Amino acid sequence: GPVSKIGRHRCLLLTNGFIIIGSAMCCFPKINIMFLLGIFIYGLAAGCYQVFCTMYINETAPMEVRGSAGALTQVSVTFGSLIPFAIAMIWN
Repeated sequence: GPVSKIGRHRCLLLTNGFIIIGSAMCCFPKINIMFLLGIFIYGLAAGCYQVFCTMYINETAPMEVRGSAGALTQVSVTFGSLIPFAIAMIWN
């Protein structure tokens, strides 16, 4: 979309900021609206990662591993978003 005009690498750096903000907001489970907003921001950033990382990997990977590298990236991002929520469930 329009955000990807700034470049794939800069989009990934911008998404890192949203991940940090969303994760920090999830550290306050007693304030319900802040917790829900943190989950929402984190979810948007995780969705952006799945788009930006796959495109970035597919553009930079060698031809022989291009497809499998993109698929492995999506699996890794999905598993990586599961870990903080599991930690939050144990913590709370």
